[in-house]
Amino acid sequence: MILGRYQFFASMNFKKSPRIVKLLSGFDLKVSPFQGRKDQLRLHAIGSRRCQGIVHQRLLTSVNSGSHIRLRSITHTLFKTAFVIVGAGITYSFGYAYLAHRRSEEIRRRWEMAREEVDRELRHAKDIPLVDLIPRALQLVLIFSPVGALAIPAYYFEWMRGFWYSLLRKTLELSGAAFIKWGQWAATRPDIFPKEMCDHLKALHASVPPHSFEHTRHVLMEAFESPDLESIFADFDDRPIGSGSIAQVYKARFHGEKDYVAIKVRHPEVEGRLLLDFALLNAAASLLNYIPGIQWMGIQETLVQFGHTLGAQVRLDFEAINLERFKTNFKACPHVTTSFPIPREGLHASPEILIESFESGHSVASYCVAAVTAAAERAAKAANLSQSETVNLPPRKFVRRVSGNFPEKTPDLTELVVEQVTKHELQPLAQPHATHVVQTGKETYLQMLLADNFIHADMHPGNIILKEKSGELPTLVLIDAGMVDVMTSSEQDNFIGLFKAMGAGDGLRAASHLLNFAHEQPYADVDGFRTYMDSLFKKKCRGFGTNVNIGDVLQGILEGLRRHKVRVDAQYATSVVNLLCIESIASALDPSYNLLDESEMLLYAHSLLGKESMAMILALTAPS
Repeated sequence: MILGRYQFFASMNFKKSPRIVKLLSGFDLKVSPFQGRKDQLRLHAIGSRRCQGIVHQRLLTSVNSGSHIRLRSITHTLFKTAFVIVGAGITYSFGYAYLAHRRSEEIRRRWEMAREEVDRELRHAKDIPLVDLIPRALQLVLIFSPVGALAIPAYYFEWMRGFWYSLLRKTLELSGAAFIKWGQWAATRPDIFPKEMCDHLKALHASVPPHSFEHTRHVLMEAFESPDLESIFADFDDRPIGSGSIAQVYKARFHGEKDYVAIKVRHPEVEGRLLLDFALLNAAASLLNYIPGIQWMGIQETLVQFGHTLGAQVRLDFEAINLERFKTNFKACPHVTTSFPIPREGLHASPEILIESFESGHSVASYCVAAVTAAAERAAKAANLSQSETVNLPPRKFVRRVSGNFPEKTPDLTELVVEQVTKHELQPLAQPHATHVVQTGKETYLQMLLADNFIHADMHPGNIILKEKSGELPTLVLIDAGMVDVMTSSEQDNFIGLFKAMGAGDGLRAASHLLNFAHEQPYADVDGFRTYMDSLFKKKCRGFGTNVNIGDVLQGILEGLRRHKVRVDAQYATSVVNLLCIESIASALDPSYNLLDESEMLLYAHSLLGKESMAMILALTAPS
């Protein structure tokens, strides 16, 4: 019941607002301008007294909070802006990650396809006609006759072994690229062959003469579909800066570019000769399997593993894919200051040609020699020795030991290293830089092993270039990426388990992991090996924080594997040798650096989180 009609005036002026209109919905309202101002209104509310009271109360509440309305409006606008910015950032991040993942998957598929093609070519080697094999087989029989005749005396008389190893090295050098590659690969298997033999084989070099520049010119003109090189390159040095058993390298610069590139050109007919020799090696391995005493080596299976390595190195486009994959992996980990030569993507990549960025700088091997020489000189001065007595370890011998297979007879990196050291042209790294190099080498190795599962299989110091800029820490560049290793998840966990056992000082657990380094152990002395490992760890490896010399421990493990006839698959052996290379760098540049202790946090994080989180953990634990 309506008691009467009243005109109600708001006690405050207010601007027209949808909020107030909503508050007064359901009432008979009349709005008119207040004192002639269009931005402020007078409200007439018609209704009962009770209705007027409600209207008045609502209006007062709304109008009194008017000062807060604008603040809430500004806050709301800022919130929406922040939401848009954050949303755009998240969208960009996820989009970038998705594209990076797509790119990584594409490179991985290309790598797998290339590897399958290499495997097919190796299988075809078994189908080479006998008439093609006989002449080459007779030639090899003549070349290897002295080695074969002296093998038995060298086995029984220790004083003959050094001579026999040198003879074997010379024979392999004369036998061609496939045998040189086999010798270089065998040098990385101290788990199978005696350490002294591996040391001799590290000095293998290619006796293959460089091919003519006319062949290089022909291959490049055909690839670029150009009548001459002058229209392609502004500068091209026709003298190769390096030559190996597979290819030789030139330095050149394209028109319109200021940076030089390295151009690898494969030797003519090298692929056919390698497949022919691989077929003969396979036949020889089948015969050697019948010789008592060496059956435990699994020579046939070992040769198959070597075949994958050989086939991949023959294909220069395979190396280009490896470089792209390394680049993608390490691009996601900017904390690891390691880079790789950049292949010219899509630029005439073929099995015969590889064009990549030219990486200038000194090898880590040369800095290792400089550091060892400087340390010897300091020790000599402290002992008041003469200058002629300062260096007990010849630089050339040290370079061979830590740097792998460098030529002796050609003026290459070995000669350069020795010349730089003897003339004091290359000074040792400053201590912060030396520690940084060792730290980065360790991080690079662990990144490839723990996070990427894509491992450079030839990380000796001669394959690591140091690029220095004034006032900055040096950058490591890994070259020669033709050989890589990939482990299955179980192989990766098993290998990392060995390191965790070393950190725990548990020799029996380490032995269990090592016995799983091959699918079967038909000839292994399992009990003897377990006892050996337990004794080794009690003497040399008591776990984290006990100043473990990881190089001595690994050498002891390799000796135990060979002594007790424990087989090891190639991917495990390569990772062990890579770790020994990192240890050799640390011992030369920063002897106080302990690889095992410095890896404790990462190994512990891997135990808790697994490899999926290792990239993040590596980034968080990296030094600034």
